[in-house]
Amino acid sequence: MEVFAHVKYVRMSPRKVKLVADMIRGKDAKLAELQSSFDAEMMMVEELHKYKMISEEEYLARKKKLTEDYAAQEREIQTKGWTEALNTAMMVIDGVSSAVSAAKDAEMASIDAQMAQELAAAGDNADKRAEIESRYEAKKLDLQKKYADTEMGIQLAQATASGAMAM
Repeated sequence: MEVFAHVKYVRMSPRKVKLVADMIRGKDAKLAELQSSFDAEMMMVEELHKYKMISEEEYLARKKKLTEDYAAQEREIQTKGWTEALNTAMMVIDGVSSAVSAAKDAEMASIDAQMAQELAAAGDNADKRAEIESRYEAKKLDLQKKYADTEMGIQLAQATASGAMAM
């Protein structure tokens, strides 16, 4: 989703606004907010160090801690995004699986109905009944072959998504 903003009467130079906008452009909103807060905190620590309000050791320790915290929070946000995407993919795959299964079941029911109708018309004739049953068994086998590749693809997609979620 793309969002545009138009602001009037802001008492800040366009150059400063552009610098901030360029830092967060194209990022996820949560990541952009995290980046903005990290930059503000890092700037504050650098200003304290610049004016000798904190020692060199304390400056380095704070800088390291801020960087580690930022990296951990960034990983958490990205992991959450991937988890949500994989959950959505699993739901789509399950929906496709259900649709394919329903289509296969409908075709199988149609074949069974046609077979029952022909068997009823054949009556007690054993030779004709045997020929009808073998013909419809062949149709059922063809139907299973028709859906086998699709079902295998769905199973592979499910296994891939499940494996990705396990990581």
